[in-house]
Amino acid sequence: MGELPRVKLRLGRLTGTGQKGVDGLIILDMINLAGNRAIDTAIVFSGDEDLREAMVHAQGYGVSAVLVGLPETPRQGQSRLLIREADHHLVLPVDLLARHLRLASPAPAGSQAAVESSESSSAVEEQLVTAAAADEIEAAILQLAHAVVYDRRFAERDDLLDSEQPDRLTRTADRLLVGRLADRTGAFPVDPAALRSARAVCLLVAAQRWPAGG
Repeated sequence: MGELPRVKLRLGRLTGTGQKGVDGLIILDMINLAGNRAIDTAIVFSGDEDLREAMVHAQGYGVSAVLVGLPETPRQGQSRLLIREADHHLVLPVDLLARHLRLASPAPAGSQAAVESSESSSAVEEQLVTAAAADEIEAAILQLAHAVVYDRRFAERDDLLDSEQPDRLTRTADRLLVGRLADRTGAFPVDPAALRSARAVCLLVAAQRWPAGG
């Protein structure tokens, strides 16, 4: 799929409870693409309420948000708040997907696939430890972003976000973010990937503090 033309594949990470990290990648894409006027419609196939603020943020740039889902079941459904924020809500019939997807059968015991699965158990355990550490980092970056966005120096939205490029922090805000990130990590210059992530989370928190049209 990632090799298809005009397709950017975003992969999360697997943990013992499922896949993680995908929502954050979707949020970053919606913020960046909307802020750069690169899209006019965002089609979101999810039910997670965590995407609501990113959807509102994109709508503030005139992006039409289309929410797509499957029929609700006792075990899963879409957030009512997410549905409320969407410009359009589409529910796909199950038989439509059944023509394109099928459930894979488990590998029989003793098969090559089962042997490979057993051999990879230690690698899975290592991934779980890595994922736990990554979750701690994400929580720290979110806390850091809240501290910057709600700093008393930024009473107005234009104090925090560049008025000409609202998808960027002002120089003052960015310097504060870099300084606090350096204090938190004990390293300077700060890690570029961590700084990009912190900047993106700051934009998301800013959208929560100053909702579009609010």
